[in-house]
Amino acid sequence: MKRRNFIKSAVIGTPLVRQTRLFSIGKNKISTQRLKLSLNTYSFNTELNNGSITLFELIDFCKSNGLDAIDPTGYYFPQYPTPPSDSYIYEFKRKVFLAGLEISGTGIRNDFANADAQKRKEDLELIEDWCSVASKLGSPLLRVFAGKEITDNRNKQNVMQQVISEIKKACEIASRYGVMLALQNHNEFLKSSEEIKQIMDEVNSEWFGLHLDIGSLASRNAYDEIQSLIKYAITWQIKEEVWENGVKVPVDYSKLMHIISQSDYNGYLPLETLNTNPMENIPLMVDEIKKRL
Repeated sequence: MKRRNFIKSAVIGTPLVRQTRLFSIGKNKISTQRLKLSLNTYSFNTELNNGSITLFELIDFCKSNGLDAIDPTGYYFPQYPTPPSDSYIYEFKRKVFLAGLEISGTGIRNDFANADAQKRKEDLELIEDWCSVASKLGSPLLRVFAGKEITDNRNKQNVMQQVISEIKKACEIASRYGVMLALQNHNEFLKSSEEIKQIMDEVNSEWFGLHLDIGSLASRNAYDEIQSLIKYAITWQIKEEVWENGVKVPVDYSKLMHIISQSDYNGYLPLETLNTNPMENIPLMVDEIKKRL
């Protein structure tokens, strides 16, 4: 066949192929939602702090237990809060890649509710340091906090405006490094979904989203709050327990995954156990969630 005739026949045939493919997708209702499981390394907080396991060994743990990614919290890197050396960062990144995994995020501890302006300035400098680390790691986001619970007589709404102002500055920093800023609701300064929504709406940055911690929604029914907050989520903290009417109860993974599956969320679902045996508990969580994916 001459080249001109071949091209002509290929172009004529293309629309029919596309129509058939789209019809097939619609008929079979194939989901386009992308969900991947990750390990939040805080699950191994005790082991990482006492030296019985290392971040590098957790890469093998993730690979062996069917996880797609790892979220190495900044606390566990050498010399935190000082950033680790580039050689350490790149070796960790290389080994994650060779294991067929991804880095879903990293995080630090900060307190934007602090009354001390100098301490808040130092926290912004810490965020800049670790946005640089995240960028070098290939981490898409840096987890941060609003702040600790207010223990003095300051007006909460005034402190809320202070927190929002500092987060806006942090978003500007994050944008320069191409890193998303993920606010973790940790049942400290933030106590309700209404307060979380206020921050999300008033910061209103394309570089900002919610790290939806399902175990820290203690003001009402956790599933109702998850439903109301999921539109802000860019990553998660999937735990084994949630709050229902002031009591901690085991997570109903069927209910949780139904809420997620009915949303527009795409991305990582980092898992965190707070129980004493993460070597056993994380694989159990992986199995429970995979049954429902």
